[in-house]
Amino acid sequence: MKKFILLLSITLLGLIASAQYSYTAVNTLNNVALSYKWRNTVLFDTDSNLELAIKLKNRNDSAVSVSFAVDYYINGMLDGTTLIENYCIEAKKTVRGEYNGLLLNSEGKTEELVTSEEFKLEFNNVSIKKVAGCEGKN
Repeated sequence: MKKFILLLSITLLGLIASAQYSYTAVNTLNNVALSYKWRNTVLFDTDSNLELAIKLKNRNDSAVSVSFAVDYYINGMLDGTTLIENYCIEAKKTVRGEYNGLLLNSEGKTEELVTSEEFKLEFNNVSIKKVAGCEGKN
């Protein structure tokens, strides 16, 4: 019984920690939904920098290659850009940052900054192309 309670406690704690930030929908283009969430680089350390987790959901019947730029603005000035190029997603699949290499290091970005009115995040130059498959890509 003690093991069960310990396991349940650890599981619930993990769920609470991972639910800290939910994904924010950005856009759906050519049946591919793009969303993101911020998460702390150090688990349970709310003062640590944040990283940007991307989630891509392919609703197509074929694989697609996705490319886009993430632009960070502070007070209207471009502070940085991260490029994702030719990221392949199989048909009817969802890929997430934590598991599929779509976790972007956002050095120096804190929760205080990204929730302020001075900060803006944009996804630009989104390109989605149908491809034969994703074997050996990414």
